[in-house]
Amino acid sequence: MPHEPLTAQQRLESYRRARRKARHRRLVRQSSADMWRRWMRRPPILYCLQGEMAIHALEASKDAVVAALKDTAVFTLDTASELRWGIRLLRGDDVHAYLADSQLLNTLATERLISATPMPTKVIFPPHFASPRLVAVIVDDLPPSETTVEDYRVVEANRLVREFIGAVGLRADLVALLEDYLGREKVNP
Repeated sequence: MPHEPLTAQQRLESYRRARRKARHRRLVRQSSADMWRRWMRRPPILYCLQGEMAIHALEASKDAVVAALKDTAVFTLDTASELRWGIRLLRGDDVHAYLADSQLLNTLATERLISATPMPTKVIFPPHFASPRLVAVIVDDLPPSETTVEDYRVVEANRLVREFIGAVGLRADLVALLEDYLGREKVNP
């Protein structure tokens, strides 16, 4: 029985599938050998265990919450990558930050930027879509930080990498993206 010719839509889907597979193979190839071993030697940092974690639903836009925390917080994970490189490496619109004082949460709740009561969950990156949240860790001393062009404080690059590995594991696609952005940062300080 002869095969029917493919429609333009079917050819396009086939092409897109092939591109996705090629991209995946390229990411795996880029993340192998020496680079992979180098990343394996970086001990992960478990962000949620650095202090007391508090998760609150956002009642205002993510940008408003980030702006309110600009002078008092050190941002990490996806928020830090967005402030540092202009891109979120994972999905979701959560704000991840270290805070030195739990009173800041009450201030944000009073200003109606976050909910007054913390959420019962302790999952940093939920596997399903969730409404935007503030994932804050209250610590005695804020971690070492760098200042972005817009004067936001973000964790140092090496710590950011270790926190991503601690949060989601050593993933080939994430390793390749981090290596790419860190390489750009070294070339373009």
